[in-house]
Amino acid sequence: MFKRISMMFALALAGLAFASPAQAGAPKIGAQGAFVLPVGDWSDFSGIGLGALINADYGIDAVKGLQLTGRLGIVHFLGKEIEVLGTTIDGPTVNMVPLLVGAKYFFAPSVYGGLEIGANYIIPEEGDSELKFAFTAGLGYMIKDVDLRAFLFLPDLSPDGVNSDGDDRSAFDFMGIGFTAGYRFYAM
Repeated sequence: MFKRISMMFALALAGLAFASPAQAGAPKIGAQGAFVLPVGDWSDFSGIGLGALINADYGIDAVKGLQLTGRLGIVHFLGKEIEVLGTTIDGPTVNMVPLLVGAKYFFAPSVYGGLEIGANYIIPEEGDSELKFAFTAGLGYMIKDVDLRAFLFLPDLSPDGVNSDGDDRSAFDFMGIGFTAGYRFYAM
């Protein structure tokens, strides 16, 4: 399943890279470093996340300032020490492989807002991997080819089970505040 999703994303990136600029704008491809700080129930057992992403942006001529986006990468979340019944144990480390598509809109020459949704392949240190739906919403600032972005990350829009208070979980029990810094190295 993950191989199929990765292949579809790779084909979409290739399509953006080789599309004619006259069709809808100039594609831009770059790399980003990511930092994610888990908050809510997620922060009880997971430490910071560090990762690398490849992103693609494609301008839409029909709507000035609008760009379609795609992002694929890996983010490694460090485990946190947890106390259970008086015993301290190491929390699990988790890798996440987000595959997101969306749009960003420049409402000032260098400032934009963006939304993305897609698949998030969650790979725990122990146990079974899961494919979940993820969402990001953020604000960014472009300085030439440097892209700085702060965002809210919801890695699992389809939670099940209960939270630490014994209530049914919601997507907001597992969210993070993230920052990316990237550089566009290819623009047609």
